[in-house]
Amino acid sequence: LFVSVVLVLMPVFYACSGSSPASGPSAGGATGSPTAAPTQGVTPALQHLSVYPKTGGNYASEVKVIGNYAYLAENALSYQGLTITVVDISSKTSPQRVGAYSMNNSQVTSISVAGNCIYAAIDNGDDSLIAIDISAPETPYRIFNDYNSNPWAVWVSGGYLYVTGDYNGDGDSIVRNFNVFSLANPSSPARTGYFYNAASYFWEVQAAGNYAYVCSNSEGLKILDVSTPSSPSHAGTYYTDNMGHTKVSVSGSYAYCVTKYYDVDIVNVSNPSSPSLAANLIPGATVTVSNVYASGDYLYLACGNKGIYIYNVSNPASPVLAASYYDNTISPQHSINDVFAEGGYVYAADNNYGLRILQFNH
Repeated sequence: LFVSVVLVLMPVFYACSGSSPASGPSAGGATGSPTAAPTQGVTPALQHLSVYPKTGGNYASEVKVIGNYAYLAENALSYQGLTITVVDISSKTSPQRVGAYSMNNSQVTSISVAGNCIYAAIDNGDDSLIAIDISAPETPYRIFNDYNSNPWAVWVSGGYLYVTGDYNGDGDSIVRNFNVFSLANPSSPARTGYFYNAASYFWEVQAAGNYAYVCSNSEGLKILDVSTPSSPSHAGTYYTDNMGHTKVSVSGSYAYCVTKYYDVDIVNVSNPSSPSLAANLIPGATVTVSNVYASGDYLYLACGNKGIYIYNVSNPASPVLAASYYDNTISPQHSINDVFAEGGYVYAADNNYGLRILQFNH
């Protein structure tokens, strides 16, 4: 599928300093007059290659890529079931189904892939943390299920699994816990420590080195020191004037956070005890950001029915739009829920279609 090339107008961004904005944004994001989003097509740097179709009536919610495999998380409506599909992407123009793991009466809210395992947060009434063996990708199967966990998001880093969510016997029934599981035995994660956040809910999590970066629904970005996994501790917080963050991706000294107003805060985390805002990015007046992925000099945004935006963030205080994908000629319209990038290719979980693969020439 190829679509026409259009001129892309520049976004609005706000370079900032200090620990928080001077005032909270309006319902549309930070104050100002954002330029319009592109109306149709792709920029020359971004070429659409293929679509791997989702399963039946499911919707595609998340994608992760390791080597020649993509892992596509899909949910059916009304908690009728979930599917995590393994897709062979060695041919970018002809991706092929390899295998899949399914559960009835459940939804998957987050996945993370490490080694021969997929770790997933499952919402199924009981709620559980599961591990799926993918050593034989044709026949994934569940090898671990922890019903004590009520997880929302998962992330694997440095031999540990980090999980936001309640844990039976701790705190309360709301998503206030940050839990650490040892993966010394990858097929049987063992909970080693936790941090309880009484002030607000925890949503998305990402970890790198000795720190975990956790989205808080009202505080913003909370940074936790995990150098002692049995006793995570608070390192610092970037406060957002009760706006909160829902998604986060960390690259180098910066965390890229989706706000509850669907724009992006670019937060300098070089000093974890005193994170500060570098810029607030609004892709367009009618563009809502659903997820982010940062890698090297580029920031990839999943923007629902407005497609995919890619920014050069070599200067994080002044992001520059590098490429975009948007096509309003198809019905139903695409709706990009998640995005991942590796090796010059962009992988997108399209709610209505499945896995999209694009080539990014930069």
